[in-house]
Amino acid sequence: MRAMVSALRVSCGRRRMPLTLAVTSLFLVWIAPVRPGVVLGDSMAPSFRNGQVFLMWRVRDRSQIEQGEVVVFQVRGERYLKRVRATAGQSVWGVESDDLEGVPDVIVSHPEAERVRLVARERPGMGRVVNITVPPGHVFVVGDAERNSYDSRHFGPVPLKAVQGRVVAPHLFSLWSPRRAGTSVVIAGAPEAKIGG
Repeated sequence: MRAMVSALRVSCGRRRMPLTLAVTSLFLVWIAPVRPGVVLGDSMAPSFRNGQVFLMWRVRDRSQIEQGEVVVFQVRGERYLKRVRATAGQSVWGVESDDLEGVPDVIVSHPEAERVRLVARERPGMGRVVNITVPPGHVFVVGDAERNSYDSRHFGPVPLKAVQGRVVAPHLFSLWSPRRAGTSVVIAGAPEAKIGG
């Protein structure tokens, strides 16, 4: 009888082992400060390509995010990967076309802004130079491939509370994935989110 009970315990223990490992692995991915992600789209090219796998460090103190860092954030239910162009209190200069008022088509540096302003006066159809000051608690993000990027020029400065992490290992390896416009990300262990460009 003891041998049967002992054999039954060993048998049940072996069945629980894979389940225990799976639950433990999922728990560790959920609480781990580093998560893998996959780039979907080319708006961050050439730095990040479609299908590229990267590591994201989850951000605890969002006030430490700096200009030039690549961050993962969520806006309007979609997750994105973009570079921080300006932080709270900093200015972003851009050229706004006449047909898209309030949305700068091209971002320019402060020294270039004055030259562009002079050219825009001579050629009225070119648009006008605008200055956007990032409000407190926000960052202004732009894709590296500006012409192919849906970013702060379209949805405005991103609240720091929407930033989920910063990219710490930008290129682990690449996967094949379908071609998509923009750059969005899939994060392992993250709650399901609508993925967009």
